[in-house]
Amino acid sequence: MSAQKKQLECDMEDENNFFVKELCSRIKSVRLLNNLAKAEFAMALMIRMKTLSEIENGERQPSGRVLFVLEEYFGVNGIWLMTGKGEMLRENRNNRKMEVTMHLLGMFSRLSENSRAKTVNIIKILLQKEHYQSQKRINE
Repeated sequence: MSAQKKQLECDMEDENNFFVKELCSRIKSVRLLNNLAKAEFAMALMIRMKTLSEIENGERQPSGRVLFVLEEYFGVNGIWLMTGKGEMLRENRNNRKMEVTMHLLGMFSRLSENSRAKTVNIIKILLQKEHYQSQKRINE
């Protein structure tokens, strides 16, 4: 491999690492703005606390689902999230959706382990039923 090609790959890797670290820093800013503990924020993002710590420390790139939740439920401006430009929050953000979600997550976290497992199974069944019905409508 030529020295130029090697240097270009190193530069691209450095640029990607910088992007990920900046993105992760902005995600941490969202948590702090909302005055959430790591455990609460991880639950809201539907990830483990270890995963959140890795993201906030820039050791792990957030998944698309995490980015979606930040935009959809926390009202984060996607452009700001990816570039740091513009306002952090969308003007038309739906605070109510986030409040309801956090309330439900709080209730869920207070359930016993057994009750949580049952609740998750019920949700899976309902989602499968909804998916089956939507597939049935598509095929008709």
